[in-house]
Amino acid sequence: MLITLKEGFLIKNAELVLFDLDNTLFPFNDLWLIANKQIFNDSGYAEDIAYDEFLKIYTYYDEKFWLKHSRGEITLDELRQLRLIESLKYFKKNITTKEAHEYFLAFFDIIIQHIKPNITLNNHLNELKKWVNIGILTNGKNSEQTTKIARLELKKIFENNIFISEDIGSEKPDSPAFLKVTHMLNIKPEDTIYVGDSWENDVSGSLNVGMKPIWFNGDKKRNGKNIEVTNSSIEKLVKSLITRVKR
Repeated sequence: MLITLKEGFLIKNAELVLFDLDNTLFPFNDLWLIANKQIFNDSGYAEDIAYDEFLKIYTYYDEKFWLKHSRGEITLDELRQLRLIESLKYFKKNITTKEAHEYFLAFFDIIIQHIKPNITLNNHLNELKKWVNIGILTNGKNSEQTTKIARLELKKIFENNIFISEDIGSEKPDSPAFLKVTHMLNIKPEDTIYVGDSWENDVSGSLNVGMKPIWFNGDKKRNGKNIEVTNSSIEKLVKSLITRVKR
């Protein structure tokens, strides 16, 4: 079914709404902080390093190595290992790559344990898909992202319209990541709305292929005819899409 959104910027003949996963459909960063503190306190490193001091250094290296990863200089696994190795090295502690990998696995397991389905959001998504095609396009590993999706009980909502970068062979913000999805669904990019929290990966990436981005929790100063910015909750955003679709 074709839809026209009549609030915010004008989107004519939209046939598909694509969502990012992490920090869009669920608050990944909040859980990241919870898990990061818990795994640190459970480790032996907490005995002589204050967590707040560790977090400052860890955040610095996390951002540094994410930048290297985005440029294709290191793999995702290397990023996860190096940010811990270099952070601990700052505090005169040396660990192996294997130890850093095991630390990440324990950290990720804590995140998974804290993920719960958002019943209100899921009900809204089920209503939205009565009016328009919906899908997920997310960067990451298949095993990790599908585990999150299962915990959120999103698989039965999005069904086969779940696209993970490892599976499709392209990562956002690269244009092929978006175009492969629209090609598989036989929908034009210009008839697609993309909802995501990252300016580079989600907004800029989708805009470059002609999609209409909604920047979730973005900078209102960038609101314009080609970009809609919302700082409401994801539940309110999806509910507003339903209202606008049904008009």
